Amino acid sequence: MSYRNLLVEDEASPLILQADVFTDNGFIVSTVSDGEEAIRLLNEQNGEFDAVFTDLGLPGRGRWQVLNFI
Repeated sequence: MSYRNLLVEDEASPLILQADVFTDNGFIVSTVSDGEEAIRLLNEQNGEFDAVFTDLGLPGRGRWQVLNFI
């Protein structure tokens, strides 16, 4: 069974590195660059993620809005 992770990070380098680590270890990974995109994707996927990893300093609707949404 593969676990589905959502990575929310506004900087490309850490996002790519984190995604590579997860996928190399058999995880299914979706990535977005801000809180708005995270909320949209969570809505589209009906919250079907096993884990959500979010940056502490997101632009727009930040981490707290994402966490409140969840």
